Amino acid sequence: MLNDNISADENWLAGDKLSAADIAIYPVVRFVEKLAAQEDVSKLNLDILPIQEKYPKLGNLVQKIDEMPNVESLYPPDWR
Repeated sequence: MLNDNISADENWLAGDKLSAADIAIYPVVRFVEKLAAQEDVSKLNLDILPIQEKYPKLGNLVQKIDEMPNVESLYPPDWR
């Protein structure tokens, strides 16, 4: 499980600092969150939201990237 691969000490996928692995997984997690929140998909009861509660280490990783300067400006317009 991806959540289990994040070290409690490091909070990143591949070590103690941001890497390509973190950058690659970030939009995937955000897309899954957006998709899972859609009415038609939410009827499937996937039980993956909220990410922060279900997968806390992954949620923390995403939150750390969210807090970086100018990250939100990189979102597609309909994601803001």
